[in-house]
Amino acid sequence: MWTPEQLQNVTSLRTDEHNTWVTFFSTCLATTALLLIAIFNSGDLPTKNVGIIICSFGCFTSLIFFLVQNRALISMKTWERAIDQIEKERNLQSTKSFHQPAQVLGGRPIMTIVTFVQIIGWALGTFYFIQI
Repeated sequence: MWTPEQLQNVTSLRTDEHNTWVTFFSTCLATTALLLIAIFNSGDLPTKNVGIIICSFGCFTSLIFFLVQNRALISMKTWERAIDQIEKERNLQSTKSFHQPAQVLGGRPIMTIVTFVQIIGWALGTFYFIQI
């Protein structure tokens, strides 16, 4: 049987995971912005080698961000299932507002899609610079 303290701990873990996920996504966007500035800082495209390096690095970091972000989502969903289980076993009022299921245009799918689009964009940039 679950105790109220365990519910509090699981809820706290889920909140920490969510905060980490949002912070990590913000870091991903900031990194992308810095790399875009590196490409377009003079108003002209960089040389072939510099463009390949910047775009490859952008693709690699976006891929890492995507994988870590998905791992954080899995952890949050695990904590949310534990919260549901504890609430059911203890007959507590549900905290559904705390972990709404993902909607079609909710934050979780949008953040995942944005990161995936960044991977594709950096990959296309790399291929562009390879071709010139």
